[in-house]
Amino acid sequence: MRLAACAILVICHLWLAVHQVYAKGETCQNEDPEDLQALLQSGQPHVARQSALESIQSYRSLLESAAAGAFDNIAKGRVSKSEVEIVLAHFNEDIRWSKPYRNIRTIYCKGPENKRPDGCTALPNVGREGHTYLHHIVQNYENLSDWTVFTQAQAPTQGYRGHRAGGGHTLPGVPFDAYVLPEEAGGLPRDDGSAFVFTGAMHMRTLNHSLRLSFADAAKKVVPELHQQGRCPRAELLDGWQRWWDLGWFKEAIGKRCGCSAEQLPSAFLAYWDTYIGDDRPEDEILFFAQGARFAASRERIQQRPLRFYEDLLKLISTKNDPCHNYFNEWMWYYIIGKPKKTPCDKALFLLDANKQSSRVLKVSPPSLRHKRSSNE
Repeated sequence: MRLAACAILVICHLWLAVHQVYAKGETCQNEDPEDLQALLQSGQPHVARQSALESIQSYRSLLESAAAGAFDNIAKGRVSKSEVEIVLAHFNEDIRWSKPYRNIRTIYCKGPENKRPDGCTALPNVGREGHTYLHHIVQNYENLSDWTVFTQAQAPTQGYRGHRAGGGHTLPGVPFDAYVLPEEAGGLPRDDGSAFVFTGAMHMRTLNHSLRLSFADAAKKVVPELHQQGRCPRAELLDGWQRWWDLGWFKEAIGKRCGCSAEQLPSAFLAYWDTYIGDDRPEDEILFFAQGARFAASRERIQQRPLRFYEDLLKLISTKNDPCHNYFNEWMWYYIIGKPKKTPCDKALFLLDANKQSSRVLKVSPPSLRHKRSSNE
């Protein structure tokens, strides 16, 4: 396990270096042991630094070959869109960061003509990124790539500073490459046919939220990328969840888009789930989501749902530029794309953290749920 963890750390670090070479034309230089030692101080607390460094050095040549080889194949056009495709939802963002993926990216643009990248497919400015994703699925349902990465077009920088306040929605330790590359070359695990990094959780009956600690911290400062993370928080990496907090003014803002009050919004969300998703609600009505709507999925995973399912969702967000249901979809993509069979993250760890140090917490006593609001951290 220790060697595997170190191998993942190296892949993450190497891919950042290789990405910079292709994106900026810089010369790639290996970090010396002192640099790695400093970065590992923010890494796995149960791995001795000297032991980790020795393992890294012994695995370096093998991992360099795997990582550089995979990226080189993409950058030089040896990987086709039928194998891997990146769907980029663009408005007016600078997309130079995505140049290394130009051979496998498909850009859908909705902004002013003078801001549109060359070769993009123009769409009406409706439905934000959710409309773009669903449009791509509907138009290509029978010819989807083996593996599709869905992302907004802004640079995937760390963290999130608030609604339209900046931040590229990336979790420290999970570079964008992790969504694109196979697991053996440093990509995220694809056990269930998808690659999600869960940075938020929500109680469906109240819409109360909790953010992943490492994600919330990343908005305040840059955390070393060598600290490798995964789809869910792990206690051994000193990661976890915030206490519950109420959406406050944002619930009212979404309610206006949905034609209801803030108090009525949770009921509107539950009705949307029951009508259009149609599956049983997640265990204890707690769902996990990737804040910023970046994820990847296999063709087989997407096609677990029929074409008509995606067409119906697309119609709901095809008339307004910032529709109510796109906010719902961002919380639900893991459950929209295919039919997951179990809760993706450790619910016990989540409840322990979300209820911590608060007298007003979510009490789970099946089959009913009771919840009182707690203040935002």
